[in-house]
Amino acid sequence: DGERCLFEQAYTCVGMATRAGCGAVCPSANVPCRRCYGKTDVVLDQGAAAANAYAATGDAALRLPDKLGLFYRFSMAAGLIPKKIYK
Repeated sequence: DGERCLFEQAYTCVGMATRAGCGAVCPSANVPCRRCYGKTDVVLDQGAAAANAYAATGDAALRLPDKLGLFYRFSMAAGLIPKKIYK
């Protein structure tokens, strides 16, 4: 369904936690977003924002094979988790 968000259609998509400066090229081609364009200015921790969105879906999030890899693929170094670990 090209009219609905891929995440709403149960695809593993994390476009809801990205900068979106790319113009949503991937979702426009029915390819789930991997957040390669970076985090938004309003989200402190992009991985946590994605994890929170998936947690709201219930059990579906538990079946994701590589949660940290998905949520922090391009943003682990800028996330809050490493900052807390190394303090």
